[in-house]
Amino acid sequence: MRMLVGISSMIFGAVILISVLLPWFLIGVVFILIIYVYAAAFYRASARELKVRYLMLTYSDSYDLCCSFSDSVSIPSH
Repeated sequence: MRMLVGISSMIFGAVILISVLLPWFLIGVVFILIIYVYAAAFYRASARELKVRYLMLTYSDSYDLCCSFSDSVSIPSH
């Protein structure tokens, strides 16, 4: 936790320092933050959806049929 706070404060301080020297830099920072927020929301939603679909697949009868079929067809190696 201390490392997270330390690194976050260094990044925040660097952004403040650069923003004082180059005010146009804030436009890029805002743009990047907006993209990051949308990407994070999309990732969370897709990860949740994939988890639900994975659980539905693993608990379905067709998954058991598929796995038992592939186990019976596999050729043993010598």
